[in-house]
Amino acid sequence: MSARSKAIVILGMHRSGTSLLAKTIKSLGVYIGRDEEMIGPREDNPEGFWEHSEIVDVHEKLLGNLSSSWDTTKPLPAEWWLSEEVVSYRSQIKDIVTGNFSNRAVWGFKDPRTCLLLPLWKSVFQELDIEPIYIICLRNPLNVAASLQKRDRFTNEKSMALWTLYVMSSLYYTIDERRMVVSYDRLLEQPVETGERISHFLNIPYNGTERDLMSSLPNSGLRHGNYSLSELRQSQSVLPIVKQIYQLCLSGEDDDYNFNGTDLNASVVSIYNNLEQSAQLLNHERACRVQFYWSGADGQFSEENSSYITVNKSGKLDSYQIRIKEDFGSSLRISLARELAMIKCSKLKLAQGEKEIDLLQSGMVEYVDFLTLSNHDAEKDSIIGITIGDEPQWVIKKLPPLQGMVTLLIDISCSSKLNEELVTRLQQQRTSEEDILAAIQAMTEQNEQLHIINAKHEETTRITVDQLQMANAEKETLRLAADQLEMRLELQIKELQLLNAEKEETIRLAANQLEKQLETLELLCEERQTLEAKHMSLNQELQAENDELKARVQVKDNKLPRSDQFLLMRQKDQEIEQYRREIAIYTGSMSWRVTMPLRLLGDTARASKRRAKMLVKRMLKWYAIQHNKLTRATGLTGRLSYKKYALIISHTNYLESMGGTEKYIYEQASHLAYNDVGVIQIYPAQSYSLLDNKEGTYYGVVADGQFKGFHSIGEIVNWLSKLHIQLKMLYTHHLLNWQVSDYLTLYNQAQNQFSFVHTMFMHDFFVLCSSYHMMYEPKTEFSVKQAGERRSCISEIVASSACGKEAAICQSCRYSYQLSEWRQAFQAVLDNADQIVVPSIFVKDTVSAVYRDIADKITVKGHLIFNKQTIVFKPKPTERKLKIAYLGYKMDNKGWQLWERLYKDESLRQSYEFHHAGSQEDYADHVVMHQYSFINDGKMAAPNLLIKHDIDLVLLWSIVPESYSYTLQEAIAAGIPVLTSPKSGNIAATIDLHPELGKVLHSEEQLLAFLANTEKVKCYVSGERARYTLEYNHLSLTKEELQS
Repeated sequence: MSARSKAIVILGMHRSGTSLLAKTIKSLGVYIGRDEEMIGPREDNPEGFWEHSEIVDVHEKLLGNLSSSWDTTKPLPAEWWLSEEVVSYRSQIKDIVTGNFSNRAVWGFKDPRTCLLLPLWKSVFQELDIEPIYIICLRNPLNVAASLQKRDRFTNEKSMALWTLYVMSSLYYTIDERRMVVSYDRLLEQPVETGERISHFLNIPYNGTERDLMSSLPNSGLRHGNYSLSELRQSQSVLPIVKQIYQLCLSGEDDDYNFNGTDLNASVVSIYNNLEQSAQLLNHERACRVQFYWSGADGQFSEENSSYITVNKSGKLDSYQIRIKEDFGSSLRISLARELAMIKCSKLKLAQGEKEIDLLQSGMVEYVDFLTLSNHDAEKDSIIGITIGDEPQWVIKKLPPLQGMVTLLIDISCSSKLNEELVTRLQQQRTSEEDILAAIQAMTEQNEQLHIINAKHEETTRITVDQLQMANAEKETLRLAADQLEMRLELQIKELQLLNAEKEETIRLAANQLEKQLETLELLCEERQTLEAKHMSLNQELQAENDELKARVQVKDNKLPRSDQFLLMRQKDQEIEQYRREIAIYTGSMSWRVTMPLRLLGDTARASKRRAKMLVKRMLKWYAIQHNKLTRATGLTGRLSYKKYALIISHTNYLESMGGTEKYIYEQASHLAYNDVGVIQIYPAQSYSLLDNKEGTYYGVVADGQFKGFHSIGEIVNWLSKLHIQLKMLYTHHLLNWQVSDYLTLYNQAQNQFSFVHTMFMHDFFVLCSSYHMMYEPKTEFSVKQAGERRSCISEIVASSACGKEAAICQSCRYSYQLSEWRQAFQAVLDNADQIVVPSIFVKDTVSAVYRDIADKITVKGHLIFNKQTIVFKPKPTERKLKIAYLGYKMDNKGWQLWERLYKDESLRQSYEFHHAGSQEDYADHVVMHQYSFINDGKMAAPNLLIKHDIDLVLLWSIVPESYSYTLQEAIAAGIPVLTSPKSGNIAATIDLHPELGKVLHSEEQLLAFLANTEKVKCYVSGERARYTLEYNHLSLTKEELQS
C-alpha cells in the first residue's frame, strides 16, 4: 500500500554550511535531483551548491515580483503567499515537485531563500499530501559575517540583520513541525557522529559505507572565519538579540525535546513578532515630488504658476488631477524627483470641458536629465525612463491656446528599486543601442573604405603634382641657363618652344581621339540595348504565333466527326462488358460457398500444426518433470542472492517467451534488482484447468534469473518456508494453465509466513472468461454458416452487467460452461489483492462492469510511457515505393490472414514494399524479414528497427479486442501511423482518442481502397511526426517494500 512521500527541506542562512549539509543527506541516500539539474560549482563555492536550478530560478523570480531579494533585511509583506500575483509561482513549484520528485518516497532540496518563502512551500506540501521534514543548519553569526564580507563586501551590521531574518523565519515557520538543528562547526569537526544523528532522525540506514562517506565529506580549508562561542558572547559589535537567538538554537541542537518545546516556541514567536513590528515602523517607501509649471500669460515659468503632487515610490500607477484656474499659456514644464528613480507615465492630458489634448501623442515632449527607455510593448503612447541629473524635467512647448480653467490629467508611477520591468526595459534599450551601434559601425566601415579610395586619389594627385613640380624645376633650370646664355642660346630656346608646342598639340589630338572612342562605345551600348529589346519583341511575337497555332489545332480537334467519338465510346463499352463477363464467370466458379471449406481446411491445418507444437512442448516439459523427480537433489537448493524478494505468479517462463506479459515481467525484474529486490517466479509446467483439483501438478521455479526445475506446490511452499528472506511483494500476472486451488494454497501459505503487498495485474480478460480474447463462438459444431457468427462479446456483457444480469449471449457460447464457477474462483483471488493494475481504461471499464466491488482497487497504469519527444519531418516518398510493415507474432487473431492477402496482391506490390518486424522465418520472397529481441536490444529495439528502414505504415489488424498492445506503443514511439480495425479493442480506442496516430478502417474493403490511392497515402505519411523514447511505467516502491 502506498505511503506519504517525505520531503527533506534544508534551511539556513547563506554561507552557513547548507551546501555541505545537502551533500551529506545526498550521501545518506536522499534523492535531491539529477547532477545535470544542480547549479554548478563557482569560485565562491568550489564544492558545489547542491541546489536544484529550477527551484532557485522560481525563488529569485518570486522575490523580485515581491520587490525583494535574497539580501533583504526586512520580512515579506503579511500573508504575501495568498496574493494573486503569487498563484503562477505556486503552480511552477507544484510542477517542479510532481515532475522531478513524485515517484520518490524520500527526497529533498536546499536553497537558503526557502527560509523566507516557507509559507508557500507548506501550502504546496499540504495540497500534494507530502510530509515535510526540516533540518536547520546553524553557524556562528560572526563567521557568517566574515564569509559575506569576503564574498559580497557586506557590512557587519547588514550581515547580522540578514542572519537574524533568515534564522528567525526558519524557526517561526517550522513551529509544531518535525525539525532538527545541525551546527555547521559540529558537522565539520564530528562528521561521522553528526551523520549518524541525521540518519537516525530521518530513519535512514547508517552502516560502514555511510560512515566512510561521512568521514571524507568535510573540507575544513573552505571555512572562512573561525570565531568561537565565547568570542561571540564578548563581541561588542553583535547585538544582544543576535546572541540570544544563536544561544536559543544551540540549546535545540543539544536537546531535541527542548528544540520543539513550548518555551522555545514562545520565545521564537515573541522575537519574530517584534522583528515584524520593527520592520513595519522603520521600513516605509519614500515619496517623490513632481511639480508642474505653466508659462501663463507672460510666457514665463514661476512658482506662482505652479502646482505639485506627491507620488509614492511603490511602483504602482496612480491617477492625479491638477486644476489650473489661471491662464495656462503655451508651455508646460514638469520637474521630477532629483534622486535616481524610474518614472512611468501612461497618461498626460489637458482637459477643458469635453475637449482633451493628449500631450503624449503630440511628439513635443523634450527631456532634460532624463534617460528614456525603449517602449516595445502595446503601450506605445507612454513615457518610461530614469532620472539621471540634478534637474530632471519634461518640457512641452507650442501648446494650443486655452482660455479659462484647465485640468491636467496624469497617470504616473515612481520606483527606486531595480525590478523586472526595469531590467526588461534596459535590455530592450540595449538591443536598440546595439542596433544603432551596428549601423554606426557599418557607416564607419563605409567611411573607411571611402577614406582609402580618397587616399589613393590623393596619392595619385600627389604623384602628378610631383611630376609637374619636377617639370617646372627643369623649366626653371632651362630658364636660368637661357638667362645666362641668352645671347648664345636664343635660337635653341625658340626651337625648344616650338618642340613644346608640338608636344602639346600631340597631347590635344590624343585627347580628342579618346573622346571620340568613348562616344563610339556609348553608341555601341545603346545599339546593344536596342537589339535586346528587338529580340524580346521577336520572342513575344513567336510565342503569340505558337499560341494561335495551338488554338487552331484545338478548333480542328473539336470539329472531328462525332462518329469517331462514337466508335471510341463503343469500343470502351465492349471492353467493360467483356470485363463484366469474366467477373461473372469467376464468381460462378470461385464463390464464397466453394472457398469457405478451403479456408476451413486451411484453419484446420494451422490448428493441427499448433497442436503438434504444443504436444512437443508438453513432452519436453514432461521429460523435464520426470528428470527432476529422479534428480531431486539438484532442485530447490542453494542460497539466494538478496535479502528482500518479490514473488511473481505467471503462466510462462519470462526468460524464454517474448509475449507482452513476459516483456513487462522482464523489465519489472530488472527494476526490482536495481532496488536490491530479488525475484522468484512460479509458472505451470503443463496446461492445467483453472477449476480442476488434480494431484501431481508441477510448476516451474525461476529464482535470481536461474531455472530451478519443476516442483509440486507442496515442495515449493516447503522451500519458501526454509528461506531466510523477506518476501515484500506478491505480483499475480496471469493464472492461465494454473489450478486455482494450487494458487490459493501457495498464497495462503506465503501469507501465513510473510507480510507482503499483493498486486494483481490484468493483461487481458481471463478473469471474465476462459476465452480471454472475449470472442463469442456458438456451442454447436463449427460450420461454414457459423463462420460469420464469431465476434467480440464485450459490449453485450458490459451492457447486461450494468443491468445486474448475465448476458444472453453467454448462454449460447461454447465458453459458458462453468462460467459462474469461473468467476467465483476469481472473486476469491481479487478479494486477496491489495491493488489491481490494468493497462488501459478499456480493460477497467470492462472488468469493473462484472466485478463491481473491485472498482476502487483498480489503477490504470500502461506498461510503457513516452519520454523525450522529438519532432521530425518525414519527406514525401516520391522516388521509392511505400513501405508497410506487419509488427509482431504470426497469429490469426493479429490479422495474419489479411496480411497474407495484402502481400500476395500483385497490384499492391507495384506500389508497396512489405516488411515483417519480428518474424523468425523467411516465408515469402517479396516480404523483407527483420528479427529483433527486446532482451538483447532493449525496449527500443522495434521502434529503432522501424525508423532505420524508413517504414511508412504499420498494420495492427487485430480481430480480437486488445487489452493494451505493446506493438501499438512501439509504432507510436517510432512516429509511424497505424492502420487498424474497430475490433482491435484498446488499439482502436487509442486511435479514436488521438486520430493523429493512425486510422480506424471499418472493413477490409475500406483498407484496400485507402491503400489503392497511393498519392493520398504518400501525402498522409509525410510531414511532421512525433517520436518518443519508451520507458517502462514501473509501480512506485513504497517505504514498506524498500525497508526491512
